[in-house]
Amino acid sequence: AYRLLDEWKEANSLYSVNLPDFNNFKASDIYNDFEAPISVACPSVKEHLAILKSFTPIACAMSGSGSAVFALFETEADAIKAQSAFPDGAFVCNLL
Repeated sequence: AYRLLDEWKEANSLYSVNLPDFNNFKASDIYNDFEAPISVACPSVKEHLAILKSFTPIACAMSGSGSAVFALFETEADAIKAQSAFPDGAFVCNLL
């Protein structure tokens, strides 16, 4: 994953890190630097993110180096609707 990120950064000269303003942090500020290069190398990550995004979550991203994707929803009912798009397995969890 780190090699893919390095290669992606080299190929995308406009790449820059934009850190969120933690005083005004919003769920929509969630991002993962690995997401773009891993989505190219593993199209299923991009496909699963697209499915989650179709349910209009507050935020949606890939975790870590691509072992999972996740979305944050306003309500548990919204999360359960999105879960139904993944008959082979998905979890609905509550934030602590």
